[in-house]
Amino acid sequence: MRHVHDIVEQTAGTDIPIVITGGTSAGKGLVAQTVHVLSARRDGPFVSVNCADVSPELLEGELFGQERNLLIGDKIGRFEHAHGGTLFLDEIGVMSSGLQGKLLRFLEDGHVARVGSRSPIAVDVRVLAATSEDLERAVSAGRFRRDLYYRLDVVRIAVPPRFDQPPNNPASSDWRGEHQPRPAHSAKAGEPESGHRVPGAERRQRQDDPLRSKGLDRNAALADTPATPATTSLKEISRKAAQAAERTAIRQALGETRGNRRRAARLLKISYRALSYKLKDASLDQP
Repeated sequence: MRHVHDIVEQTAGTDIPIVITGGTSAGKGLVAQTVHVLSARRDGPFVSVNCADVSPELLEGELFGQERNLLIGDKIGRFEHAHGGTLFLDEIGVMSSGLQGKLLRFLEDGHVARVGSRSPIAVDVRVLAATSEDLERAVSAGRFRRDLYYRLDVVRIAVPPRFDQPPNNPASSDWRGEHQPRPAHSAKAGEPESGHRVPGAERRQRQDDPLRSKGLDRNAALADTPATPATTSLKEISRKAAQAAERTAIRQALGETRGNRRRAARLLKISYRALSYKLKDASLDQP
């Protein structure tokens, strides 16, 4: 649990996608809410969708919205509801291949298209995903897109069993006491569609910042990122920060393992294939 705690603190202040793994009722939703509350998006909406609770035929409209037609008016999707905040996609492994493609396009360009429309809509959303199945196995079986897997699995948080039962887990109890999230909007199928904000989510005082309490500054933690002109979008800044952080971590891991990629992948807690993909993507695969 202390390891989970550290990863959340280190990544909450970025817009890096996170995959949260763990069994049913392990507390993946609580981890996602905590990431949101500790982030700069804390005053924005936190929208949660359990993909397994929505039929495959309706999930696309639920997430991306529906263009006006003869039967219904415009239906705003969960991505638009989460604008300026965080979208938590639970049980992401049940998505169809076509829907996975639309999610991948959003992660690449920050635009969504409602069902029945060809006009893209720009939305500012951080995506957190969770799954109780092995996505690597799903990729190997052809059930989950490899390119989407690599795009999402930048940071992985593995939640230990019984995380949501603090009386049996002192570490979990400490976690809850320190980082209990404020109530947040959880949008599920059938609920009224409204862009709720997180109630009473006032900005925390600087002395309450978990990084600052350790003598660190949240901005200083990303000091290795090159200065970016103010005209650049926040999404682009976050993307570059994530890439710079990845390159640094990969170089350090390869240095510690003297270039052994399999050992480096284990240190980074990603698969060997994922490391090879990231090395190539960052032009670090040369001898």
